Formats: sequence, C-alpha cells, structure tokens
Amino acid sequence: MEKTVSINTRVDEPTKSAARHVLEDLGMNLSQGIVLFLRQVVFKGGIPFDIKLPNVPNKETERALEEAERGEGLRSVSSVDELFKELNACEDNLDTEVQERLRANT
Repeated sequence: MEKTVSINTRVDEPTKSAARHVLEDLGMNLSQGIVLFLRQVVFKGGIPFDIKLPNVPNKETERALEEAERGEGLRSVSSVDELFKELNACEDNLDTEVQERLRANT
C-alpha cells in the first residue's frame, strides 16, 4: 500500500456536518468520502459530476414568460389536431428561416 499524505482544507461547519451525516449513512467516514471523490476525479479525468449554473431563463425567455402572464401573444385552439397543425406550421417556418440563414452565411 502506498504511503498516504495529509490534505488540509477549510469548509464551513454546516457543510461538513451535513456531508459527514450523509457519508455515515453510506457507511463511510469523511476521510473515506474525500478519498473516494479524489479517486473519481482521477478515474474520470475531471470533476465526476456536472457543474452548471441553476436553470435560470435567459432575457428572451423571461420576456416571453412575462408577456404570457399578461395574456399577450397567446392563441387558442379548439382541438388537439388544430394545435398540432399550428405547431407543424411553426416548425416549417423555422426550418425555412434556418435554411435562409445558412444560405446567407455561405
């Protein structure tokens, strides 16, 4: 077995305590959990889980949501068939717009 070394790190008490409880429930202590994390970093070649920002809507989506809440730009349909017909028409329009943009960029 290889010689082990110590790592010192600082973390707030609530995080340490919560992590310790979770790891104990999994049958390990804090040190074993940290070693497991470090081994996974090596095994995966990076952080072993996704790190991303919370799912926050961008400005365009925020604007669309606000308009919908005010009832602006909403349309009604009388049936599911009518809904799909409109959705397919929107998709066709988007395909045409994308094709035109591609042609303009070449």
